[in-house]
Amino acid sequence: MFDAAEAKRTCDSHYANITRVEDLVEEHDAAIEFTPDFVDATRTQLTEIRSEQKATTQLNALDAQETNLLDLGFTDLAGSAKAKIKSELHEIEAQRALRRRTAPHVQPGAIH
Repeated sequence: MFDAAEAKRTCDSHYANITRVEDLVEEHDAAIEFTPDFVDATRTQLTEIRSEQKATTQLNALDAQETNLLDLGFTDLAGSAKAKIKSELHEIEAQRALRRRTAPHVQPGAIH
């Protein structure tokens, strides 16, 4: 382990063998037993977090698609192209509404 301060002889800390530290942490962790209620609660929270992350990612993607379509909509496009953009925008809003119903507390941009 390289310590810049040690190279200058200004560090008072002792060298720690990282392999030994990792072994000690593993030994300690092996001795810990969690209650089934704790394991279930943790698993539930992790599942909820993953679901929120997925919903946020989807909402962010919908926002990006919407922005791109709006940018296209302000160009000189033929009537059929504008109709297609309008249709896509309606579809994006429907998907966004669905995501917000399934995860109402998730906001776009909340998780990157």
